[in-house]
Amino acid sequence: MVHYSPVYTYELSAKFESQYDLSISNMRLAQAYNAKGENKLALQTYKEAEAAAISSKSNYLLKEIYEDVASVYGKLHDYSNAYKYQYLLVGIKDTIYNIDLDKKLQGTQFTFDLAKKASKIILLNKDLEIQNQEIKRQKLVRNAFVMGLSVVLLFAAIYINLLTKRAKMAKEKKRSEELLLNILPQETIDELKNKGKTIAKDFDEVTVMFADFKNFTSISENFTAQELVALINLYYSAFDDIISKNRVEKIKTIGDCYMCAGGLPVESKTNAEDTIKAAVEIKDFMSNENKKRQLLGLPFFDIRIGCHTGPIVAGIVGIKKYAYDIWGDTVNIASRIESNGEAGKVNISGTSYNLVKNKFKCQYRGKIPVKNKGEIEMYFVEEINLS
Repeated sequence: MVHYSPVYTYELSAKFESQYDLSISNMRLAQAYNAKGENKLALQTYKEAEAAAISSKSNYLLKEIYEDVASVYGKLHDYSNAYKYQYLLVGIKDTIYNIDLDKKLQGTQFTFDLAKKASKIILLNKDLEIQNQEIKRQKLVRNAFVMGLSVVLLFAAIYINLLTKRAKMAKEKKRSEELLLNILPQETIDELKNKGKTIAKDFDEVTVMFADFKNFTSISENFTAQELVALINLYYSAFDDIISKNRVEKIKTIGDCYMCAGGLPVESKTNAEDTIKAAVEIKDFMSNENKKRQLLGLPFFDIRIGCHTGPIVAGIVGIKKYAYDIWGDTVNIASRIESNGEAGKVNISGTSYNLVKNKFKCQYRGKIPVKNKGEIEMYFVEEINLS
């Protein structure tokens, strides 16, 4: 058998103006470039193969092209486009599956119709010989019934198999969505899916909260590594539940520091109230846990919490291990508010206080000198105002 080079095959298919052959040729040529490490040429040629495959409605070629292109983008660390072509690959696989299934169903229906017509013809012919052929007629009727039942069972099996596969795909898709939601907000995930990238967004009013364990380093020496991680996980899991309930977004943890913010990724006029309420609940949770550990003679951590309200910029950066983060002077001031607080108390800035003074009972601390920020008015939140 004679083997032609990808370039010769491409020129031959282009000559005959066959979109299907042109797609195959471009795909083989792109695969050759890919094998040589010429990724940009490979991507350009794959795009031409994709256009020809779409024009000729060649789904099986598109499946192979999408799979290759996703791999090339992965090599280039372009994970946004790699995700896009993986998503297209799943879609074309589903299309191919549905087309194949439709063909099987049509073939089965044709067989069923033929069986029905054959049974009717046999019954009409045998009606003329009822007296002499009663036993044979009954046998034919019985066979027709078995055939019909078999077809019904076949339809049922195909339908159940289809439902099972679709349920499995839906389950896998839901699991992927849940994993992404543990990393990024829903709005950011939707933006990545629709645009393949995200744009940092300005927020005029966000309340940032920092929670930090006092004397963490010295107290942690009383724990084994496994005990320390288990205890921190217990605390952070409880914090996650509390802030989620109060519509506050977790940003990140940095060692023994827990950071979250209210009023993003969806803007909220009650961001200060929501965040400070979550802070009070975290403080109360830690107080109750510490009492339990004291009764058991176990070491425990006191927590310091600080909140400040102001403008920030939020978004994700980089192409690996996406993380939603926030930037701006508001974040720096919130960190200073926390470090200038006291263990077991929620310390807030005057800016945050003016937004929630009718919702919480607070103790004025005066103007506190803050490194690189001058003097900032601060308040201790004593309790939620239930009146």
